[in-house]
Amino acid sequence: MSETPQQLIAQLEERRWNAMTQNDLATLDALFADDLIYTHSSGTVDSKASYIQSLRSGDVRYKSVERDPASIIVHGDCAFVTGGARVTVNVRGQDKLIHMRYSNAWLKHMGAWRFSLWHATPVPQKEYCLLYKSSTEYGRH
Repeated sequence: MSETPQQLIAQLEERRWNAMTQNDLATLDALFADDLIYTHSSGTVDSKASYIQSLRSGDVRYKSVERDPASIIVHGDCAFVTGGARVTVNVRGQDKLIHMRYSNAWLKHMGAWRFSLWHATPVPQKEYCLLYKSSTEYGRH
């Protein structure tokens, strides 16, 4: 029995998150679309090249990620993922804990899924617990 597109995207998401925390630049390079647009929760926007360079230089180091269950919707060659996460990251020597909601898109190009778009929005810690509880009560997460 073959896996569903949702299962495949969930596996790719797991690989991507793991590669971020392990600073596995080769995996990220393979997963990312060449024209990736990555909008951080701070509002900073990176391309594939600038994002990977920030990791390579050590300016950014993802230390840990705790994710909420994500919602994955696939329409043909496009997959949309929404979820929440708490990310511990070191940016230029300063540790930060970021609570966020995010949306991303994977596009299938020449038979392979590529991580193409990321957009994160910060959620204040005290509101995050309420937001997550509310979204799970109504089946949204």
